[in-house]
Amino acid sequence: MKGFSLDKRQKEYLETQYNLSSQELDVFLEDLYGFLQETPESFIRRRHRELQEKDWPNNRIYSQLNRELENGLFLSKKFTERQIRRIIYG
Repeated sequence: MKGFSLDKRQKEYLETQYNLSSQELDVFLEDLYGFLQETPESFIRRRHRELQEKDWPNNRIYSQLNRELENGLFLSKKFTERQIRRIIYG
């Protein structure tokens, strides 16, 4: 695993506690590590694409992004609509 460094005892505990195989635990931890490494900017770009695929209009997307950011995914300042647009479109 690239992201997490667990000793044998810790891995065994998690495998037992959550009824996971060693391979399942590795996949889960890599996914979790990737999620935790996401920056606010990459989150904004990713969620914008996801919401566009659902045919949401941009003004609704920008409001939704700010709500999601305010819910504590990141310790970051509030982004203005203009800042969100600049992150998405450069």
